[in-house]
Amino acid sequence: MMGTIAEYVWLMLLVVVLGLLRASASADELLSVSTLSSPTWDGNGYLFYCPCHGRFGNQADQFLGSLAFAKAINRTMVLAPWRTYGIMHKMVPFDELFQVPPLEAYHRVILAKDFVDTLAPQYWPLNKRKSFCHKIEEKPCTVDQDFFREFWDFVGVPDFSGSESVVGLRYEIDAASTWTERFPGKSFPVIALRGPPAPFPVPLSQWPLQKYLVWSDSIQRGGNTLIRKSFGTQPFLGIHLRNGIDWTRACDLLKEPRHGLKNLMASTQCLGENPLLAITMELCLPTKEAVIEQVTNILTRHNLKNVYIATDGDSYLMDFRQALPEVNFVHANPSIPQIDLYILGKGTVFIGNCPSSFSSFVRRERDVNGKPTLYFGLAEAHIHQEL
Repeated sequence: MMGTIAEYVWLMLLVVVLGLLRASASADELLSVSTLSSPTWDGNGYLFYCPCHGRFGNQADQFLGSLAFAKAINRTMVLAPWRTYGIMHKMVPFDELFQVPPLEAYHRVILAKDFVDTLAPQYWPLNKRKSFCHKIEEKPCTVDQDFFREFWDFVGVPDFSGSESVVGLRYEIDAASTWTERFPGKSFPVIALRGPPAPFPVPLSQWPLQKYLVWSDSIQRGGNTLIRKSFGTQPFLGIHLRNGIDWTRACDLLKEPRHGLKNLMASTQCLGENPLLAITMELCLPTKEAVIEQVTNILTRHNLKNVYIATDGDSYLMDFRQALPEVNFVHANPSIPQIDLYILGKGTVFIGNCPSSFSSFVRRERDVNGKPTLYFGLAEAHIHQEL
């Protein structure tokens, strides 16, 4: 009997010990997973900027250039939220619109929230937090206006201790060595800029980076649902009409006979960086009649019966339906304009606005996927194709 009791006690002790060992192993596994999933500090430093120049099309243009610049100076790029206007809230976290993993195939990146919440408290305290700008003032230049302060408050960086001058430095890729020599990562852990370190429009040589910008699952679901609802599985023509009041005013520059402009805004997408043809009013703000005529021709040529219209102003919907009653015209006007971009990227053919950065985004994405792009007011033979 005593032997049986002793064996039972020994067995119970063994069970307890094994349980403790298993619990310890589980804790180690959890710690390992936690360590792997938590961001670690990059001693080469970080690039953090406010996307404060223009609307989404401009921001996306300069994002590609900034991504290339971050790689050139070998700093991890902090993925700032997008600034939006209209119905949406003013700041949209980067990953609400685009997936992060595809970008990591090109260069090191980290979401702004992850950087600020996890790394900044230890490695970027206030005494090391400098803003970088083209002039030195008594107060940090990155937050010297409400427009910029709003951004930095939103991302959780309300204060800077001072400023660093970048006078004489260029944002071009071939100038990367001057940045790394002047601002080594050990002494300057974060280069925080009030604007993107990239030109507008994005150089054609950086267009291939568009393939790393992959729409988030929510944008894809919203876009695909709208496509199915509007067209089923039928092919469609996508068009972008830029004719809002702000655009009309911008195009008015071209009414001057001696305006001297070869390119305007994002017109390099259709004219090239050294155009033989000058930008014209017909390219910037084509007439309603010209738009309807070109759409009619493209529908006939490609045997299409569906059209998706994205616009910041007049959709010409009634005029289209009157001129082409047999065609299904859809103007959904989603509250999230990026869904328009997604749908335009999926069309069988796309007709864009030559100087518009919104159209340029669609053009780059369609180029990545081998889909054709046309422009209002421009014959196919004259569209710039060399990248």
